[in-house]
Amino acid sequence: MNVFYKKSRRRAPSAVGVAVMPLLVAGVLSSGGPPPENTGSPGDGGSCIGCHPGPGSGSASILGAPSDYSPGQVIDFVVSVADPAATTRWGFQVTAEDGSNNNVGTFTLVDTDSTQYADGNADYVSQTKTGNERNKWRV
Repeated sequence: MNVFYKKSRRRAPSAVGVAVMPLLVAGVLSSGGPPPENTGSPGDGGSCIGCHPGPGSGSASILGAPSDYSPGQVIDFVVSVADPAATTRWGFQVTAEDGSNNNVGTFTLVDTDSTQYADGNADYVSQTKTGNERNKWRV
């Protein structure tokens, strides 16, 4: 499932891509988070469907993001997912891109117990293994 948070007032970032897929199986190969470039955003080569079959029945949202962005502005937001079919495992990945689909901005991990850079790539933030137990993450 993909959510794109579009920004048109300024060029950076113009989109935040979020891929969210409930982890329905307790033992998944990437239970500590997906590899980078799987948000489903225009600049990424993949999405959650690369590891998870078919579309889910859930939803994703970005809470707390402003309607306008100024370069250099710090944005504290929450990624939230909901899926009536999921039980206890959740996941997400987020990135920021400009109008040309290039990664922009800097992510600072706020809660290192539940969020991490995807495979050490600071352009992408995802859940940790501990973060799988949550359905909201502060980024």
